[in-house]
Amino acid sequence: MTGQTPPGWYPDPYGTPGLQRYWDGGQWTQATQPIDEWDDSSGAPARQPSPGGQQPPPAPQPNWSPSGPSTPPPWQAPGGPHTPPPWQPGPQTPQPWQPSPAGKSNTGLLWGLAGGGVVFLALIVVVALLATGVIGGSPEPTSSPAAASPTPPNDPGGRSPVVGTVTDEQAGLSYAQLGGKWQPASPIGSTDPLGRLGLTRGQTAAVQEDYDGREGDYVASVYSGQVATTVTPDDSLQVGARSFLAALPSFAYPAGYTQREIESRAFQVDGHSAWYHRLELSFPQAKSRNWNFTKEIVLFLTIERGEGRRPAVLYLSIPDSHVNQGDLDLLVNSVKVL
Repeated sequence: MTGQTPPGWYPDPYGTPGLQRYWDGGQWTQATQPIDEWDDSSGAPARQPSPGGQQPPPAPQPNWSPSGPSTPPPWQAPGGPHTPPPWQPGPQTPQPWQPSPAGKSNTGLLWGLAGGGVVFLALIVVVALLATGVIGGSPEPTSSPAAASPTPPNDPGGRSPVVGTVTDEQAGLSYAQLGGKWQPASPIGSTDPLGRLGLTRGQTAAVQEDYDGREGDYVASVYSGQVATTVTPDDSLQVGARSFLAALPSFAYPAGYTQREIESRAFQVDGHSAWYHRLELSFPQAKSRNWNFTKEIVLFLTIERGEGRRPAVLYLSIPDSHVNQGDLDLLVNSVKVL
């Protein structure tokens, strides 16, 4: 998905109850204020600007990184960059069999040839054979070993670490907050295109920065909410799941994709009836546009919450370039109904 959200006051993405934090359009600031300055009639911040027409970028984490002078890496050799590494060999020591320097007397050699010449010559032959590898050694390799295969761009079974829980009170759902590349998404107001579908909370993970020459990132994403009447006027779980893709705003995915239904069936979530609807989107223009993704799995999970309450929805979208493809099943299996 694509994403971007304009500046404004939003609910604190780090879970502080009764607090809202200022989003300056590129990062979360240290400015906060009590929740009582919100406009409760709409469920959105009173001073929230109109949507920018893009999917929200991942919200940066608070500025907790330590400051101060950098510490030299532990592998740096002591004494500065000119200190020789500890494995550097010292001055070469002559081998015991090395011939005597020129200019010395050959009396010992003549004596050896005359008295013990056979033994001395035998020793010379053995040393020569050892040096050439004929005896007790292996020949030099004729070719270098093959280079290791590059690491694949993603891991079909890989899963990101779970670092907490996303609790969506409005949707009545909770699910895993992932670490690694995942970040809490900027808030979704009721006037946002995704907010009009009933989505309220989520998280994203960038897979390609400034893709297609744009300023926004292409992201893997997961959002939760309750199925809005703009999606379907009734409470049918199956109809709600099937209607969600058609209701998404036009900017959610690049134009020209094709889609294939993978699975659509009844499902159970935390003991509640649900509907599981899974699609695969294909982007034939990806290679010519230098995108690092060619396909994307899209999943809509609609969940019954009880009589008199509209169904909840969990919406996941994972491009094939996302590093941990197992995150989709991890998130689905982590859902709890509040």
